[in-house]
Amino acid sequence: MADTLGARVGRIVSGSAHALIDAIEGAMPDAVVQQTLREIDKAVDDVRAELGRTIASKHLANKRLTEQSSRHEELAGQIELALREGREDLARAAIEHQLDVEAQVPVLEATVAEAGKREIELEGYVAALLAKPRDGGSVSVDVAGASARGR
Repeated sequence: MADTLGARVGRIVSGSAHALIDAIEGAMPDAVVQQTLREIDKAVDDVRAELGRTIASKHLANKRLTEQSSRHEELAGQIELALREGREDLARAAIEHQLDVEAQVPVLEATVAEAGKREIELEGYVAALLAKPRDGGSVSVDVAGASARGR
């Protein structure tokens, strides 16, 4: 994909509205309108595929975050046990490992947050693409209103 999804969605949403208006006015044959609709469907499929990848990435990051939180708690218990038994060497090793886990948590949290933002963005793209008129009757009503407002 040479274009970004955002650019494609924007172009289709804004550009195809003009193409559909031309088609309604009889300036464009049905075949071109059908092609425009196929392009919209393809863009929806592409955006949904990207949305699926984003959701999977978010899920994996959440899972890893949960695992690291559990590991952090487990290490805290091991540190307490090692200190009670006078094993400072084991406590130090567990603390070092716990610090490594703590360093990973903000990165994982940022990954989850970014994936969440991307998910919302992609859902917006899908909604915009699906909101495109699919039949001549509903388009002509919208076009008439838009035409009257534009003049």
